[in-house]
Amino acid sequence: MNTPLSASTNGVDVRSFNSGAVTRVRYRGWIVDVDRAGTITVPRQTVTSAAEDLAVCLDAARTISAKNAADTKAAAEAARAAAAAAEPAAHIVAAVPDRRPQLRPLVQVLQAACAIADQHWHRGRNDIYTCTKQAWLDHEMSVPFAWLLRALREALPPNTTLTDYNDQADHAGAVGLFDTAIQNLTGAQRRPPTPIQAAS
Repeated sequence: MNTPLSASTNGVDVRSFNSGAVTRVRYRGWIVDVDRAGTITVPRQTVTSAAEDLAVCLDAARTISAKNAADTKAAAEAARAAAAAAEPAAHIVAAVPDRRPQLRPLVQVLQAACAIADQHWHRGRNDIYTCTKQAWLDHEMSVPFAWLLRALREALPPNTTLTDYNDQADHAGAVGLFDTAIQNLTGAQRRPPTPIQAAS
């Protein structure tokens, strides 16, 4: 989910993704992500704007990061104090934020990739990787690309690599792979991927 957090006076766009797990900061094409723990990540960029614009984007991200880190620290201290009051001798383990992908954005990108493959698949020009990347870009890179590839790999027939499947797949096989990946994530009934014969 893509939720605007606040309007900025300097043109910096700040939005929340994955139910608030990630805050995306955008400025003149640059993108910087900040997670709940305050970790700043600069994903692969698709623009070549001025470095000064990236500096503005990073400054905004650092401000958000400092707030997130302070909030995380305050929550940990409150939990520590509550645990100490309830049980003074108890061993306290710091909570680790859940960094697993939210299911809905992952499925949405895979559904978009499936639709792209269904309409535009071509082995030489618009293969499984290209369809996946286009859907990922269309959804503003809302989930890490590696998570999409992992979901596709988990949907493959046994003893098949994604590269081999991609190189051998026809239209039905490509669309079927996306359908199977979506089914694996949601449990919805979909058609299975078409098995591909290994090249000899």
